[in-house]
Parts: sequence; C-alpha cells; structure tokens
Amino acid sequence: MGTIIFFFMFNSCWDESSSPYNPQTTYIDDPIVLEASTFISADLNWQQDFVFDFNHVTLILTGDYNDFELTYWTSSSADADVWIYNFRIGRWDQIGFSPDPDTIHLPVFIEHGHLFSARGFQAKDYLDEGREMRVRCSGSGPKVRALRISPDYFIVPLMIENLGGANGLVHDGESLWISSNYSNRIYNLSLEGKIIKEFEAPAGYPFGLAFDGQDLWLADGSNRIFKMDQEGDILCQFTVPTDYPGGLTWENDKLWLSEYEHTSGISQLFGIDPYASCSAGFAVITDTFDTPEGGKPGLAWDGEYLLVVIKDPHSEAHELYRINTSGEVIQSYDIPVKYPQDIAWDGEAVLLSNYGPKDLINYDPVITRFKLR
Repeated sequence: MGTIIFFFMFNSCWDESSSPYNPQTTYIDDPIVLEASTFISADLNWQQDFVFDFNHVTLILTGDYNDFELTYWTSSSADADVWIYNFRIGRWDQIGFSPDPDTIHLPVFIEHGHLFSARGFQAKDYLDEGREMRVRCSGSGPKVRALRISPDYFIVPLMIENLGGANGLVHDGESLWISSNYSNRIYNLSLEGKIIKEFEAPAGYPFGLAFDGQDLWLADGSNRIFKMDQEGDILCQFTVPTDYPGGLTWENDKLWLSEYEHTSGISQLFGIDPYASCSAGFAVITDTFDTPEGGKPGLAWDGEYLLVVIKDPHSEAHELYRINTSGEVIQSYDIPVKYPQDIAWDGEAVLLSNYGPKDLINYDPVITRFKLR
C-alpha cells in the first residue's frame, strides 16, 4: 500500500494559550452551526481545477465565516482524493483520501462531505485576495459553503490513516486513548490528536476502553475483556456473558460494560468485579439492568453517575443519559452530533467520538468536548 501524507494544521478552536481543558467549551444543548451560506458550485479553469467564487457570499464579505464544508459525489461509499489550495503556504492540502485498494466498499452513488476544521484546516487559508478557492477532486460535482460555527465548539480532528472511527474512547488525565475496529488498533493521542503511540488490539473488533488510573481495559468483539498495560501487553483476560460487548468504564474498583442492541432489541449494563474476574477467567457479575433504550451504547463514569450515550442504528436521534448505578435515569440530553461512538469524562466535561454536527453532511471522525448543564 502506498504512503499517504497528512498535513496537520489544527483548528483555531484550540486555545494554546491556556490549558486544553479550560476552553469556553460549548454546552451540549447549545447550537453548533450558527449560520451557513448556500452551496457554491465551481467553474473549471485551464488547469482543470475547480474554482469557487465567494464574492457574493455575505458571510465571506463580512468576514464572519470560520469554516467551510466541501461536498462531492462518487460512485462508491468510500472517500475520494480531494485537495484544496492553501494560499497562505502555497501548497495543495489533501482533505479527502482514496481508500486502501484492498478494502471493499459499496458501489453506490453517494455524496461525501468534509468540514475544514475536522481536517485540522484554518478556513481563511483557502481563499485568495479575490475571494476564490481552488479544489482538485477525483469525485464529481464538488460544492462548498461557508459556515459560522460556534467559536466555543471544541474538536480534536482524528487524521489517522484507516481509522474508520473511534469505537472506544477514554481520557487518562493527560491524554486520550481510542480503539478502532476498522484498523484493529489502539491509539494513544495527545490532546491535539497527534499519535503518541499505537499498538495492535489483542483480538478482533476492539470496542469500549476504560482506564483504572494505571492500566487499560478493553471490551472486545471476541466476547472478552482484556486488561493491558500502556504498551499493549496483556495482564489478564476474561470472558463476558454477551455476544455484543460495547462500552466500558471504570468506577472506583468496578468495571461497567454495556452491550450493543441485539435481536431481542434489549441492551444491558453489567457491573463486573474486575479482580475476581481476572482470577476466574470469566466475568463475575455484581449488577445487571437494562439501558434506557436499545442501540449502541458508549459508557463513561463522571465520578457520581454513569454516562450512557445511545447511538440509534435506525435514525439520528441519539441520546445521552446520566443514570445511577441502579439504572435510574437522572437526566437525559439530545446529542447534537452524528453517530456518537463512545463517551469519556475528563473531570469537567464529556468527550464524544462522532462524525460532526448533525446539521452538516461531513463524515470526518472527530472527538468533541461538551459541558453538561
């Protein structure tokens, strides 16, 4: 497989003058997209570049934009090669990437989208003095619109080759850990999204991650939970009583495991004694109750309550629940992003792995930080 080069230019939402976890973070019920222009179609120049003229777009004329969304069509469910010209640096930055040729994708005509900030790009670098943008695209019918996104909307772009998405997510107090069942790997990331280390998951289909203050715990599609050190060495493992292990979190000296919705339409939460389970080789269950609804639950512990994020596989009506350890719902929230995968708690706010705001077409994997009221 050929080498793919990624350019990292991180979003201005990141305030490097202060701690990453003291930004003016948006609340989960605040709007993300404050204003959007209509989509602009392109003309082809003599170099066969798509040229977008923004001279009649009010958001551009007033300077109130801080992001762009670019969309295009392909005959595959996979992404395509797309470049945008960076006028500040004088180079082509790649925003879309053709997939690994060995990966099978559906032959379907579909619209793909990329949010510039989700790719780590500063919006103002891509317009020249004449307010024009240049794009090279192996897809068809590219369009771009200008956006004004809440300046408090905080994301970590996940520019990792063959990631697919972050199925598991946990915050260890200093950095992030994510798992991907697309790449079958575990990644340790800085708070800017840069890879610190990575290693292969111990079995197939890694999902939920938990952190006990020293070591990692992984819920895996092989119907096992693994305890691993931070280098990926297995310290113990045990089986779990479900064919659909999903989210995982650590509460004091207990593990909580959520399961994906299965044929019965029910998802359960299991409280597990991790020490007895490691000795026995199978999960020693201390608590069991149903999740507030079916779906694909991610799981975290906020120091007082369990946080359960439900990804509805049949719609975009995703919910976040605060529940106690008896399964009683304390609070619920609508989630303003697409396809949340997992949830983590950083001591002050939730972190959600997802695919961007509901209002947009883009499907770039990101981690978003929200405070709860």
